[in-house]
Amino acid sequence: MGQHRFHPGLRVTEAQPETWLYTPQYGRFEVALRADLPPGYLGAFWMIGVERDPAQSGEICICEVFGHERTPDAFQVHFGVKPIHDPTLTLDMRDALIPGSPADLHVYSVEWTPHDVTFRVDGQVMGVAAQSPA
Repeated sequence: MGQHRFHPGLRVTEAQPETWLYTPQYGRFEVALRADLPPGYLGAFWMIGVERDPAQSGEICICEVFGHERTPDAFQVHFGVKPIHDPTLTLDMRDALIPGSPADLHVYSVEWTPHDVTFRVDGQVMGVAAQSPA
């Protein structure tokens, strides 16, 4: 498994063996991340579906930080749930202004339950998506 189908015309030209490494369902997931990003760069932590069929393609975006979305005192972090090809999900992306720099160490986390996903930065709740990729 691996990447999402990001264009409808894509096709497999060389079969690969199915390999599932770490494929959890539900729990708390976090990353301590420093991202000293110049404009044009992105730092991110995503959890993607296995996509054996389209309904398994939902994504939990724990954090996305773009190099051009920062000031000397703060930066934007984006987070949320993306349906990709999952018809049971709706796009629910949000953003928050975080004090400091993305180059400083920050902890981005989610609590993923069968009913919702809670997003935190440095332990502070930034938002709750009232849906959950299955």
